[in-house]
Amino acid sequence: MAGTLLLSVLAASALAVPQPGASFPGAVLAAKKGSDGLAVVRLFVAPNRDVLECKIVASDFSVPENEAICGKLLNKKAAKAAKDPSGKAVHGTLPYLVAGIDDETSLRLLLAMPADFVLDVDGLSGGERQSVFVNIVAGSDGKVSHCESLKGEESAYANTACAQLDQQDWLVRKDADGQPVPYVDTLRIDFVEQRAGL
Repeated sequence: MAGTLLLSVLAASALAVPQPGASFPGAVLAAKKGSDGLAVVRLFVAPNRDVLECKIVASDFSVPENEAICGKLLNKKAAKAAKDPSGKAVHGTLPYLVAGIDDETSLRLLLAMPADFVLDVDGLSGGERQSVFVNIVAGSDGKVSHCESLKGEESAYANTACAQLDQQDWLVRKDADGQPVPYVDTLRIDFVEQRAGL
């Protein structure tokens, strides 16, 4: 199965994840004014760009502030919908950073995301931890139908991560009518060097 997955990674064009709308930064107004805290949220976006779901992944804010942040984001539209490998607009998840300071970059967003999976490896070049970001298409049956590097280029780490993710069962997501739908998701996978004797 991993061989088939690898061919899919190499042959397909890059997936597109949803893009935040210009009005999204307004969600910070729901957080304490002047706060320098951060909240990482995962939004579920429909093909028509409506935000259907907001989940707090990590946050420095209070529970009422988190609820207010999601309340504001649920009334927004994304700038762009997710695209599947064929270019069709599909449902997708959007990791988004809400910050009490301005001009946050997408890089900081990705680094703020906690790892979705941690894989232990025997040897690791370049340090004790290596992070890779991949995009997947999870089918309406909860199985991965496509996986590739976030950058759309071949990577040994991304290929290994995709081979592992192919073996997982995924959350079955539903559209506004309650029907299971395929969706695009972005995941952070951390490779960690195994310690001797552990």
